[in-house]
Amino acid sequence: MNTAVPQDDPTVKPKGLVSVCIIGFALAAFALLGAAMTAAGTAGTNPFQSLVEIGQPEQVRQIQRAMQADLQTVVDSWSAWLQTAAVLNLFLATLLVVGGTLALKVRKPAGVVLLAAYSVGVVAEAIGAVPAWAMQKANLAIMEQYMPQLFRPGPEVDPEFANTMQGIMQASMVAGAVMGGVMILGKVGFHVFGLWFLRRPSCERLWRNAAD
Repeated sequence: MNTAVPQDDPTVKPKGLVSVCIIGFALAAFALLGAAMTAAGTAGTNPFQSLVEIGQPEQVRQIQRAMQADLQTVVDSWSAWLQTAAVLNLFLATLLVVGGTLALKVRKPAGVVLLAAYSVGVVAEAIGAVPAWAMQKANLAIMEQYMPQLFRPGPEVDPEFANTMQGIMQASMVAGAVMGGVMILGKVGFHVFGLWFLRRPSCERLWRNAAD
């Protein structure tokens, strides 16, 4: 006797639902991490500053502190945007975890919660992208200003080494900006896909027939 469950059975999870939920859990973790980093940044906390200064000449320390102060000024100028994005990320993480858990358990509210999660995700990424782009641009200018001072050729610093370090730092900043942009696009793409996925007939049937 064939006991296989028909593919159109409204109680069967649609193909891909589990994967979408797992990716959502991962994005929730990233959202929490991002919110924590934003909170630390807007509070002016830099736990690694003292470690960076160990063994450095006083002149270099002063340059590093001045550079850090300028970088913090950039963060402060976008604090309202960053704090809004952090709150949205906390809300997003909660919705993704709750919605994903309900979906895996096939509970009726899952569809509404996940729909809210993906909608909030698009808004959160859009709001976060504005200061991220502006801050990367400003930070790159600050690094270009201070790098020649930190790696100024002299008796203790070989000119070739100084130029190499300046190039590495600039390349790192550009690479970081590119990677950040790719991550934002990837997360927005996932949220948009999630909105489309939830509107599939198989998902809508699942939520209609799911338990409360």
